[in-house]
Amino acid sequence: MKQVVIFLIVFFSCAAMKAQYKIGDIYNEGGLKGIVVRVDDKGLHGIIMSLDRFGGKWYLNKKAKFLTDAFYEDDGEKNMAVIERYITENGQTWEMFPFFQWCRNKGEGWYAPAREEMELIIAAMNGSVGKYSESNMKAFDRIITDNGGDSLYGNVDLPMGGKMPYTLLTSTEANKGKVCMGGFFQTSPFGTPDAKIFEGSKKHGRYLGSRAIHKF
Repeated sequence: MKQVVIFLIVFFSCAAMKAQYKIGDIYNEGGLKGIVVRVDDKGLHGIIMSLDRFGGKWYLNKKAKFLTDAFYEDDGEKNMAVIERYITENGQTWEMFPFFQWCRNKGEGWYAPAREEMELIIAAMNGSVGKYSESNMKAFDRIITDNGGDSLYGNVDLPMGGKMPYTLLTSTEANKGKVCMGGFFQTSPFGTPDAKIFEGSKKHGRYLGSRAIHKF
């Protein structure tokens, strides 16, 4: 009986010692690695973002005026399922959807973030969706690059010095053949850039540093 009690104490102590995560931590368990961008109150479950980046297009067709009905804003896994169904029903291939293919090729559970998930990503990197915070972005970028990841910064210069962060694709479609993206914009020559969600063309492929996400 004493041995049973000791075993239970050890078991529950180990369970209590399970890693608790916060935004900005590196998650690296069971072959799954990324940076935490969302976490629950207990710090045990949430969403990680890939350390590597994608720099291509949402869809390869230059016209790209059609709608696939990937309108889900809350969960990119739903949009991934919509794209898969569209490919099957229309005799297309994943190669026509490079961003989705890239996320899919990372392995089971990785997917392209939806609009609301992108808001969480921007808030995690920048501190909020709103005005750009250079200090917050640099700190988040340093964690990523120190762990072997690709930088959040592109090649576009800011007027006050430094580089502008890459634009990030989402899986959520918008009206008139556009898709939602997370971006950082200089609204006045020397003012603070905006960090916001906007609508852009499916064929947009420049200055992108898009990321995949995974639930844990």
